[in-house]
Amino acid sequence: MRARGRYLVFAWTAVFLAAVGAIVLRDGAAYPARRHLEQLNDSIKALEGTRTDLQARIEALRSWDSLTPKVQALGLRFATDSEVVQLPAPVRH
Repeated sequence: MRARGRYLVFAWTAVFLAAVGAIVLRDGAAYPARRHLEQLNDSIKALEGTRTDLQARIEALRSWDSLTPKVQALGLRFATDSEVVQLPAPVRH
């Protein structure tokens, strides 16, 4: 039995429509995923900004100018360079 031309046209049209339908369904499912990824990227950027701000605040609090009044209020002083003793750490192999 030979397939006639019109049946081949119907078959290829069905294959084409099935492929287009699969592409449309896949793209439709990608939109929520894209929105979720954009929200995650926004959250990451906000957290990185907060992290940068906190790191800057920590560095400011660790600075010499910030620590000097606190040290003097406790009656302490900073060690001079000649008073600093470096202890060697044992090396493990």
